[in-house]
Amino acid sequence: MIDHSKKYGEGCVILRYHPFVVTYAALPGMGEDSFIIRGGGRGDLLCVADGCGGLGSRRYQELDQKTGAYLASRLITRIAGEWAEQIVCLPKEPDSGRAEAELLTSRLQETLTKYARRNGMLHNNPRIVGSMQRILPSTLCLALTERQEENESCCFLWAGDSRGYQLTLSGLHQYTQDDLRCGMDAFDCLYCDSSLSNCVSVDQPFEIHMRRILLTLPSVLLCATDGAYNCLPTPMEFEMLLLSTMQAASDAETWKSNMEKALHKLASDDATLACRPRGFADFAEMKRYYLPRLQELRGSYILPVRRKRQDRDFARECWRQYRTDYDCTGGTCDEQDDWRI
Repeated sequence: MIDHSKKYGEGCVILRYHPFVVTYAALPGMGEDSFIIRGGGRGDLLCVADGCGGLGSRRYQELDQKTGAYLASRLITRIAGEWAEQIVCLPKEPDSGRAEAELLTSRLQETLTKYARRNGMLHNNPRIVGSMQRILPSTLCLALTERQEENESCCFLWAGDSRGYQLTLSGLHQYTQDDLRCGMDAFDCLYCDSSLSNCVSVDQPFEIHMRRILLTLPSVLLCATDGAYNCLPTPMEFEMLLLSTMQAASDAETWKSNMEKALHKLASDDATLACRPRGFADFAEMKRYYLPRLQELRGSYILPVRRKRQDRDFARECWRQYRTDYDCTGGTCDEQDDWRI
């Protein structure tokens, strides 16, 4: 068990053979991402949070000069972990899902507000820059799984632009939809900045979204902050990073190390990636399983785009083809195993 900072309420992380976290801090010791992973008999929890550095840039002298963003992400992962511990079973339909999302929202609001009040954040917030500042702002994305007889279900809950994915034999699939003021897709947001339309904070209303799916097995479940995917030129390259570092590894620890090295080389912002392979007998089986996908990805998308590195229109056209399988952000309200609220 790793407890990053009990003082600020950061979540604990239980690392076993398969689940792992790759993280990079642009400023060592000052990273504004936080994470938590827990495994259990019924299922697992992956959770990442990205403290909003611009909105929460104010430093608090009485809290070791930490920023509001730094504090927020750590508080939020702890609260989310406590909420997840009390889940008896995943909600099976939208109404019960909405109730759980509202419960998590109220827990976040109440706990963050109490923390802000106790530390004088509510009374000493001059709002010099108005709406450009928030009290304890952060994104959140978590995946909570439940094992069944033959299948495994997953609920993603999120606010902001931290994402939940599943990597299957047909490629990488994004299930959470970014909360952005401009409705850009995963390609355009790499090149155009857009402010968040929704994030967890004390002084503004926020919404926790939920998406339930039936997991494809075998597969890899992932949650990521924007620093992990925004450091690459296309969404296809993010899948390439996952698969190429996997194929270059001899075991799960080496895969983790390979991804850490890649993120340290590429990322300019804090980056966190939580992974949980599922349904594989061992690492060698996982490598064999994904090798055909890596070859297809490289031949159909990666090499053609890299050969025309400066041609963004060509890259966008390749993205449109790739997006057909990648974009799973929708969901219905009338299917038991696939809905979104």
